[in-house]
Amino acid sequence: MRILEPDTSLWDEMTDLLDLVGGMEAVALTMEVVALMAGVTAWAWGHFARMDRLAVGGKFCVAGAVTAAVVTTALPGWLGWLLGAFA
Repeated sequence: MRILEPDTSLWDEMTDLLDLVGGMEAVALTMEVVALMAGVTAWAWGHFARMDRLAVGGKFCVAGAVTAAVVTTALPGWLGWLLGAFA
């Protein structure tokens, strides 16, 4: 009689992968906060000094930082869904 044992090495590798994604997410969110602060500063300075191109660039920087933050926080959930879909 054969006894089947589950291969748990895949779970260890997936745990390491999710830990790595969590660390990269923390670094990405930190950089997005820096980009958000730079964008807000450029937007305010451009508006105050009547430099329209700087103000528009600051607006785009703010929009990009917020969009990147939303995508970054959703990434672990997407990765879990993707691993579950192909497992």
